[in-house]
Amino acid sequence: MKTALSLLTLFLFSQLGAAGDALKWKSLPAIPDERGFAGPFAGAIEGNLIVTGGANFPEAPPWEGGKKVWHDGIFILKKNAKQWIVSEIKLPKVTAYGLSFSIPSRDSIVMVGGSDSNNEPTNSAFELKLENGKPHFLTLPNLPIPLAEASGAALETTVYVFSGRSVKGIVKQAFRIELNTTVPAWEEIPWPAGARGRVHSTAGVLGGKLFLFAGRDAMSESAPAYSKDRLTGEKLDFLRDCYQLDPKSLKWKRLADLPIGLSAAPMNAVPAGDSQLMMLGGVGAEFIRDQIAARPEINGQGTEHPGFSRTIRAYNAKPDTWTEVGVVPETFAPPVTVPVVPMRDGFFVIPSGEIKPGIRTTQVFAVRCTPTKGEAKK
Repeated sequence: MKTALSLLTLFLFSQLGAAGDALKWKSLPAIPDERGFAGPFAGAIEGNLIVTGGANFPEAPPWEGGKKVWHDGIFILKKNAKQWIVSEIKLPKVTAYGLSFSIPSRDSIVMVGGSDSNNEPTNSAFELKLENGKPHFLTLPNLPIPLAEASGAALETTVYVFSGRSVKGIVKQAFRIELNTTVPAWEEIPWPAGARGRVHSTAGVLGGKLFLFAGRDAMSESAPAYSKDRLTGEKLDFLRDCYQLDPKSLKWKRLADLPIGLSAAPMNAVPAGDSQLMMLGGVGAEFIRDQIAARPEINGQGTEHPGFSRTIRAYNAKPDTWTEVGVVPETFAPPVTVPVVPMRDGFFVIPSGEIKPGIRTTQVFAVRCTPTKGEAKK
């Protein structure tokens, strides 16, 4: 039944978004793994979808003492194919919770940072290409510091990296690298004034600007702006603040806050028309608090966990507001800690991810914003 569903293309529509766009959904073949992965790298090269790395609990779930395992396998779904290829080639090293960016003009995927099998942040950077259909890795300059659980975005051939967890904790730093130069090199760029460092934030690109949304940070000594966004037992603060970066001036602009603190939404945010970026789900402090209260003996985990939020929130650049614009359809389990891959056909693919604490999925689905007739005439 699972295989049949994964091969069945399903087109579903959500309610109209604020910009007059409809969301169109489809299912793609499931990744050929028993469990699936959280925090994989993923990208597209000439219409071929590639997923690699990530972490899961292959022997037992965490509430039963299962050990998290980091991976180095590579899966390739060729354009219009109905079955994945499991490559004989592996990642240079087992890695999860890094960043991956499709660079169409270079026919490549850039993979940056992440954590190793000891959950230690790494500073590695690679560029993956396909040669005769097989993965080939080129080494890029190392990040200036090791980083895991960061966010970032690619603007043409420049890759940006925002904050993340380093060896000594969460940092308030940002970096970029231009790939189309004789000697590519990382450059540290300003961090938004007054902003906290963060992990599992969501980045995006719209209108030539870069955006940074939410995330979470280690609990601060001062009271949070919103008390509901703090998990005292876990010593975490969930963040609502959002920012825009002008890549030319390198100046940040503070944007409207999210209505709740959110972390670990699929990354990057999905553009809807020329004025919206959508966050597909994510998880907030209040939801986690409720789950812990329901199952305190296993810290809110377990198979009875209801899964993460289906709510789709859109940032509207004109005006500077947040709006709920729909939900992830019931057909799919909304994942967290997973990349979003832009494809040539306008769809954005969400491959695998975590659907409950410690539970991964092999599902692969995609969403596209289809302008209404009125929008298409503009």
